Amino acid sequence: MMRQLTVYTRPNCGFCTSAKNYLSNLEIQFSEVNVQEDEVARQRLLTEGHRTLPVILAGEEVMYGGWKSLRTMRKEEIISKLNS
Repeated sequence: MMRQLTVYTRPNCGFCTSAKNYLSNLEIQFSEVNVQEDEVARQRLLTEGHRTLPVILAGEEVMYGGWKSLRTMRKEEIISKLNS
């Protein structure tokens, strides 16, 4: 079963917008969590040590590097990560 891709974002975040656009252009479905609207999610990320956005999760596994890492991945690599 394919894991859910979740992108944690905030408004006016250029890297967040770039990550969402990249995934949309690759036609990869994802859910977005705005940490300015979801205090529980924001606290979770802070507790886990995340200090920058976007934070991108495949299921519960962090895809390290955020936008910088994501932009180097081909569609097949992202799908493979979601299926592993």
